[in-house]
Amino acid sequence: MKYLVFTLAAVMATPAAANEMAQAMADGAPWDMQDPSGRSANLTLNPAGTGRVRLGLMGTSATGGATEEGLCLTTRPLGEVRLTLARIEGGFVGTADDQGTFVFKR
Repeated sequence: MKYLVFTLAAVMATPAAANEMAQAMADGAPWDMQDPSGRSANLTLNPAGTGRVRLGLMGTSATGGATEEGLCLTTRPLGEVRLTLARIEGGFVGTADDQGTFVFKR
């Protein structure tokens, strides 16, 4: 699954809006996620901050929590990634300063 992402630097979320987006992602339902390298996976985040990433038959645990900018996501092998979230049609785009852009869609 491929997504075309346009990052708009002029769009900045307030801390309240970023928190609301992070909570919306942590609803216990899976998201189709595309990482900066173009790989697709499923990400499920629960309201308690725990979660799971599935890439084909393989899976690993994940944790997530709201930040002032959006979401702090921790997985193996990525480690901790702090994402600035923005809404897109059908989901969110998360931009990490040093690790690229992630797309989350349903």
